[in-house]
Order: sequence, then C-alpha cells, then structure tokens
Amino acid sequence: MTEDKVFKKRLIGFFVISFLILLALMSRLFYFQIVHGEHYQAVSEENRMRRVNIPPPRGEIFDRQGTVLARNSPGYTVSLMDVPEQDEDDFIDELSEILDIDRETIEARMTSQRYRRFEPVPLKSDVDYETVSYLEEKRTEFPGVVIEVAPTRNYPDGKYASHLLGWMGEISREELENGMREVGYRPGDYIGKSGIESVFEKYLRGEEGVRQIEVNRFGSIVTEMGQEEPEPGNDLQLTLDFELQKDLTKSLDEARFEAKEDKKEDARQDGLDPDSIEAKGAAGMVLDPDSGGILSMVSTPQFNPETFGKDYNELQSDPLNPVRNRVLREKYPPGSTFKMVTAVAALEENEITGGETIHDQGRYWEPPYPRNYGGIAHGRISMVEAMAKSSNVYFAELGNRLGIDKLSSWSREFGFGNYVGLEDISGELSGDLAGREIKQQIYSEPQHSIWFPGDTLNAALGQGYHSYTPLQMGNYAAMVANKGIHYRPYLVDKIYDDDEVIEKSSPETLREIEVNERTWELVREGMRDASLPGGTAGQLSEDLPFDVAVKTGTAETGSGREPHSWMVGFAPYDDPEIAFALIVENGGVAGARLTPVARDLIDSYFDLGIDEVEIEEDATGEITY
Repeated sequence: MTEDKVFKKRLIGFFVISFLILLALMSRLFYFQIVHGEHYQAVSEENRMRRVNIPPPRGEIFDRQGTVLARNSPGYTVSLMDVPEQDEDDFIDELSEILDIDRETIEARMTSQRYRRFEPVPLKSDVDYETVSYLEEKRTEFPGVVIEVAPTRNYPDGKYASHLLGWMGEISREELENGMREVGYRPGDYIGKSGIESVFEKYLRGEEGVRQIEVNRFGSIVTEMGQEEPEPGNDLQLTLDFELQKDLTKSLDEARFEAKEDKKEDARQDGLDPDSIEAKGAAGMVLDPDSGGILSMVSTPQFNPETFGKDYNELQSDPLNPVRNRVLREKYPPGSTFKMVTAVAALEENEITGGETIHDQGRYWEPPYPRNYGGIAHGRISMVEAMAKSSNVYFAELGNRLGIDKLSSWSREFGFGNYVGLEDISGELSGDLAGREIKQQIYSEPQHSIWFPGDTLNAALGQGYHSYTPLQMGNYAAMVANKGIHYRPYLVDKIYDDDEVIEKSSPETLREIEVNERTWELVREGMRDASLPGGTAGQLSEDLPFDVAVKTGTAETGSGREPHSWMVGFAPYDDPEIAFALIVENGGVAGARLTPVARDLIDSYFDLGIDEVEIEEDATGEITY
C-alpha cells in the first residue's frame, strides 16, 4: 500500500473518531442543557443564591404593672455556610479559638449543616463586637462564615425572677429528634429550657423570616435580593408584682443571712469553727386568694438567667443548688402551720366545740409526750387561744380525738398530698400526706409500717410524715383566707399579639370544701390573735391600719439541725387581698425569724413604706447590710 493511501486512511479514521467524540459531547450537552437544563440551572443558582433565615424577635414578658422582665436587644450571631474547598482542620482550629467554643461543637455544626446545603447554621450567638470586627477584617480567611444580626434575650434585674422566667439554651439533638425539627427548629437555635420561657415557648418564639442573598466564592454577601420579614412572638403579661418580688427577695435574704450569723455565734460559744456555717435557702409565695393569681414567687439563692450558660458549672457545684425552684421542688414538714387543718377537722367532726377548753400543763400526757415551745404551760385554753399561742398540748389532744383517718381525709380537702395545679411552670411536686399509706410506702416490713397513736399526735402538730412544698402551703393559706376555695394558681394573665389580647386567664375553681361558718370564724380569729401582742408573731400588726391573720411554724427536721421557720397567713383580716407562705431553711424559731419578713411583705404590697436593705457577702462569707 502506498504512503498516500495509508495517510488517507488514517485521516478518514481521525475524522470519524473526531466526529464520534463531537457527537458524544453534543449529546451530553443536549442532555444537560435541554433535557435537564432547568435542574442544573437551579443548582447553579443555588451555588451563588442563598436563603438565610431571619430569627424572629422573641415575645417580651411584663409584670402586672407593665415592668419589662424579659426583652430583646440586637446581637450578633456567627453562622457557617457549606464551603467544600476549605481546609477544615486549620479552619476549625482557628475559628474555635476566635469564638471560644470547642472544636467538637464546630464539627458537629458542620456535620449537621451538610444535610442542608446552602443554608447557614449558627455557631455562636451573642458574639461581642470585637470578635465580629475581627472576622469581618479576615473575611477571605474564613470562607463560609456569615455574621448575622439577631435578637438576644435580656432580663433586667433578672435574678429576682429567675425561677419564674427560667432560662434559655441551645436546642439539643434529643429535642430536635423528638419533634422540634418538624416545627421549624434547627441546630443552634435557642429555646426556653425552664420556667415560663419553656412552657410558653410556642407563644414566645414567633415565626422566622427569610432573606435571599447572592454570595461569592468566599461566602461573602454580594447582593441582597429581597426578604420576608419575621413575625415577632407573642408578649406575655404576668400576674406578678415585680416590686413585691424584689422586696420579698431582699427580706428573705436578710432573714437567711441573719440565721447564719446567729448560728455562727452559737458555734463560737460552743467552741466550734464559725466559718463552717453556711447560709441556707429560703422561699416565699404570695397569691390573690380570690383568683389564684401569683403575685410573688421567690426561691433564694437565685441565678442570673442571662448568664446561665456561663455560670452553669458553678451553679451545679453549689451545695445550695440555686437552680432548684424551692417553691415547687422542695418539700418540708409544715410544723405548727398545719394546725388549722387539725382545728377544722376537729370542729367539723364534732370532736370539740368552740367554747370547750383543754388544760395545758406544757406537756401532753401520752407518748411521744409532745411539749410546748420552751415547756410553757398555758393552763385552761380555748381554740382561739391555742391557735394564737400555738399550744402543742391542745392540738395533740385534738389529734388523739380525731384519729389519723379523719385527719388525713381533711388534709386532702385542703389539697395536701396532691398537686396544686400550677401549669405555667413545670416541675411541681405533690408532697407527702401523713397517714397509713405513706408509712407503708416508706417501710416494706409489716412490723415497721404499723401506724401508732403517737404518729397521729405528731401528724396533728404538722410533724412526722408530712412534707409539703411552699406552693402547697401558699394555696393552703389562700383557702383559709377565702374560706375553702382552691383556685388553680397561675402566673400568665394575658397573651398579646401586638396590642391585641388573644388569651386571657380567669379564675378556675379546682375544689371547694364545705365548712361551717363558725369553724372559719374560730380558726381565723386564732390566726388574727397570733399577730397581736401575746401571739407567736405578736409584733406583726403593730401600727398597721388593719388586722392580719398568720400562723407560725417551727418545724423540726429530725437531723439535729436548727428547725425550719414557717409562716402562713393573709391580709387584711376582714377582706383578704393577699395570702402568703414563707420559709427559711434551718431558720430557728419562726416568730422571731419571719415576723419582720411578713411585715416587709405587707408594707410592700400595701405601699406602707419599707426600708431598702442591701445585703452583701464577701469571699470569706461575712455578711454586711
């Protein structure tokens, strides 16, 4: 074959191969541009067009007078978009150092983000301006990092209502997997974790907006293409009186620190180390007895909900557990504050009459031989006198006449041993009702679970197997104030959408007990006399323009420590506007410890004037006022 023919044959082959290659390329081009052109055009657009969610302003929370308890302020959030070409190791290490968050946190964010390409995922909220400025300057070194302006949660004077309001935290994987993702939550979102912030999350959150942006290869925004504004969350107005809340907090703090100082002095006299003495906790509850509206709910020590995340480890290691809401989550023996139940039961069961007297020699004549405080003998004493002076002998005799079954039944009538019904904050405990059932639950051996007559005497005095929350005790005081109506306690009065009320709370009766009017008169008269000279809180009503009804209780703990100090009551006596329950843990004699607190409470609510008290404790535990 000649060279010309060989060349010609090779040339033809080259053209054929070239034609086939061109045909294949044209076919693929047709496939991409014509058959799937719309799909790949959309993918191309997504590579430069991004949808960025705009966090909605969270609903604000106000007290009954309009004082802001929780609000929003502008803040910066650093988010991350998907940038496949980045050097992840160096990128993560440097970003971790700048944002002061763990490497693992960023890696987890990036992993979750890959399932939602082209959508920024928050890395850290409430970032300071200095950090934001640095990231803006180093934009090219941090491709995919987006800085957004997002509202942050603020709590003016938040520590005074921390247990009511609760705290906010980052949504967890478990919460996302348990249905939160389906209603629009994403990794990095912040939600209410406790208190009202948690229970009313769906009202407070609002709806996210969206803005469409064009970005370059570094993730920097080139053009704003438009946006849909977010819808703010609903505002909440509470029944809370915040001025009363602050005053009661300060007064309870003063009482518990005074108790600490008294115990330090006792330790010095006993030759013990006073520096080992720690202040204990305290709690207070104030309600409107005609509705169940909560006017104040104090648990101290408290925490700052604004810095909860930063303070978490310190709070968890504190032996006093400031995070725990003592009003709902702690149970205490009620001591002599329980005696109104014993009195009502005995009168209604005809075990005693209003005019009958009992001879009080200072010590009861049956085991376990309960004694009056200080062993004082009151002589012949009536119901009203026994209530005012808190005669253990008198009420032990009533318990003996009643028996435990009748006493337990009337205890249930006042809501003890059951939930009070507060729904605006979760976590309420039901308390333990003294009776045969609780003893059988505690002791599995039949010989140890037998109920003895001495157990009944203790139960009639509010000791033994009783243990109740301050919430239950506050509800109990309200039922005595309104003569037997158990209203469901509530905190959220109104829910607003802009200026329109979309939900309004109203009183809800859960129980109403039938008690003779004469019974209420005798019990309430005894409580009134307890606040007058000669009563266990004899200085409480001094110079007040109206009478007050109270019952003190010095509740033995059975642990060798100082007893708990209790006081429950209502004011004014003739037409109650408030009912309250107060406790100082290991506070000692209740009348001395809590009479000043109750007086501060009454002065504050009725605007009778109250001295401002500033309490400080230095690093050594020394207290100054």
